[in-house]
Amino acid sequence: MKKIIIGNATFVFILPFLVMCLGCKEKASDSAQRLQLEMDNSKASITKTIKDSDRADKIIALSEKLAPLFREMEAQQSVFQKECLASIERFETTPADLKMLTENYREKRGALRNECLLIRQQMAELMTDEEWKRLLSSRQRLLKQVFNSF
Repeated sequence: MKKIIIGNATFVFILPFLVMCLGCKEKASDSAQRLQLEMDNSKASITKTIKDSDRADKIIALSEKLAPLFREMEAQQSVFQKECLASIERFETTPADLKMLTENYREKRGALRNECLLIRQQMAELMTDEEWKRLLSSRQRLLKQVFNSF
């Protein structure tokens, strides 16, 4: 039987993966309900803040494009966590394997982030600076959730 010695470098390399993999304990259904509630609150805030109903409808339509992106982000995170744990449990996993796993996750996550930022820009172009500030303050929880997911 081989004795496995974990050196400092290996420990430092694996520890961040364990933290990332074990980070999210919230049930998917709770998360989906929370997201739906936040999206409903967002629609109400938009309707209340943007007096021009035509612009408000366009902004709401854009905001509705965000929900599936957020769900996809959560799904990707869940898959990454499972793949990460499985990789760490396999003796033959190399640092290069873990690096590739992380890079693939970052690439997918980055593509979704870019889509979200594009939608954000389109929304901003439909609003005045004052409307943006009022809407931003009323939607602070949703934005914190979004940016914390990055």
